[in-house]
Amino acid sequence: MEPWSPALDSTTTTTYTFTPDAGQCATTTTLDITVNPNVTPTFAAVAPICTGGSLSPLPTTSTNGITGTWSPALDSTTTTTYTFTPDAGQCATTTTLEIVVNSTPATPTFAVVDSICTGDTLSPLPTTSTNGINGTWSPALDNTTTTTYTFTPTAGQCATTTTLDITVNPNVTPTFAAVAPICSGDTLSPLPTTSTNGVLGIWSPAIDNTTTTTYTFTPSPGLGCYTTAQVTVTVNSLPTVSVLGNNNICEGDSTTLTANGAVSYVWNTTDTATSVTVSPTTTTIYSVTGTNSLGCENTFPYTVTVSPPPVALISGSSSICFGQGVTLMASGGLSYVWSTGDTTTTITDFPNDTTVYWIIASAGSCIDSISYTVDVVPTPNVVVTPSLTATIIQGESIELTASGGTSYLWTPSTDLSCSTCATTIASPEETTKYCVGTTVNGCVDTTCITVFVDIICGELFVPSAFSPNSDGVNDCLSVYNNCIESMDFKVFSRWGEVVYQSIDINDCWDGTFKGTALNTAVFVYRLDAVLLNGEEVKLKGNVSLIK
Repeated sequence: MEPWSPALDSTTTTTYTFTPDAGQCATTTTLDITVNPNVTPTFAAVAPICTGGSLSPLPTTSTNGITGTWSPALDSTTTTTYTFTPDAGQCATTTTLEIVVNSTPATPTFAVVDSICTGDTLSPLPTTSTNGINGTWSPALDNTTTTTYTFTPTAGQCATTTTLDITVNPNVTPTFAAVAPICSGDTLSPLPTTSTNGVLGIWSPAIDNTTTTTYTFTPSPGLGCYTTAQVTVTVNSLPTVSVLGNNNICEGDSTTLTANGAVSYVWNTTDTATSVTVSPTTTTIYSVTGTNSLGCENTFPYTVTVSPPPVALISGSSSICFGQGVTLMASGGLSYVWSTGDTTTTITDFPNDTTVYWIIASAGSCIDSISYTVDVVPTPNVVVTPSLTATIIQGESIELTASGGTSYLWTPSTDLSCSTCATTIASPEETTKYCVGTTVNGCVDTTCITVFVDIICGELFVPSAFSPNSDGVNDCLSVYNNCIESMDFKVFSRWGEVVYQSIDINDCWDGTFKGTALNTAVFVYRLDAVLLNGEEVKLKGNVSLIK
């Protein structure tokens, strides 16, 4: 058994494995053998020569860096294929190079150049012929005219000159009939897509019948040698027609309308004059068509509003009380002038005396006027007797009398014998302010009187004993006096504990404490009171509870 595997291969890089013989304390190992690919040497082509011409030695190093030798020896008398053998130690193969030796000069050959249109791009001509001959061209390229160009081979080549024709076709300009001028807004037919000399194409920009525009025609590509063409379509402006005259007249009036902005005019009334006088009975639209020097027309409508004669009216209160304001409203016209100088529909004024107001109402050139009287009613003066104040003793009455009006209303009506009479009887229980109002022709006046009520107070009294035995006699302990404004009444046991307390003059003690009736005993009371006249009173004493 071979110790190495696989078998050796000189064509490709391979990893080989060494396996030791059995019975040795050794492991396998590997070994890489690199096999580089062969490189083919490359050389520049050698131009053909004529028999006996000069032939330079061939290079011993290829263009891709391989060195070596040529065989057989150079021969300038016959076409020969030479073999290049790389020097040993280089992974390279042999290669060959043929040198053509012509017995007669060779003619350079070139591909035909397609014809172009005048001005088209013309690519440079190749400096090496299709059969390997180098050289130069003359004259310089010209893309404006058909030209014959001559190729002259570089010296040292067995070749003759040759020529090449490049046809330059002249461009044809598309032609179109002129488009007559139009007026702004007139219909403009589409421009023809075929010229009068048969060229197809498209136009830009889009048709515009509002302004003078130059349109460009671009021939369709690939149809021949054609240039773009332009057509200008003139769009004449319309005249700016207007009308002067009174456009708001009164029914039955006339007005003169004058047109301007054009050279000639035609009215919808069939008039052809610059000015016309019209007398419409209702609001009417008059139109005039003006024509300018270019023959373009424009129509202008003019509305004449006919207003019916106004009927002036004033509405509002015709009678007010002195000191009040009056609001008056005008109607019947389109605009107004008041005697106060106001020009609004509604005015507010504060006259001190009867006043006559008037307005001038206008509607177009029509006017009407009207006057309106506002009466100012004097304020009534109500008088009460007695005047301002009076004093009575509680329980008494007093007669109050009002004068200066035609009807009366007393407030408040409490404790009065009559609240709508001129004379009434007042019986107030406490000091009261009475006011009476009177009305005369809708105007009101009010005056007031204060009736003071004096109260005669009795002696402040707390009983010395009471018997809460439900016999209806002295069953409850209370404070007696009709002049107390406020109070704090307390009853104490003989140990000083409060068994009853009240701040209400109308309350009384039934002899119980915390819901339990107390037995016969003597208690102490203390009273802190403020009387209606402002006097402060403090009392202490004993009270006996008797069962």
